[in-house]
Amino acid sequence: MDAVRSNLIDPDSAKFTGLSKCGDGGLRGDVNSKNAMGGYTGKKQFVYSQGRVGIEGQSDLEYLTLLRDCLVN
Repeated sequence: MDAVRSNLIDPDSAKFTGLSKCGDGGLRGDVNSKNAMGGYTGKKQFVYSQGRVGIEGQSDLEYLTLLRDCLVN
């Protein structure tokens, strides 16, 4: 979860839900955190796998690639 936090504007505000393990030892779920204006952004799906992070809406190509790998393995 620290790797996901490091990709957020306000890492200390991160709230994680719906966590589940990937077949390759990674982790996926939802994260909600504050934006630059101080408001929560709403849940965004994330995947952490193979030392990489993909967050829906921030790094969509990376997110989709890691999600595919997470679901296939």
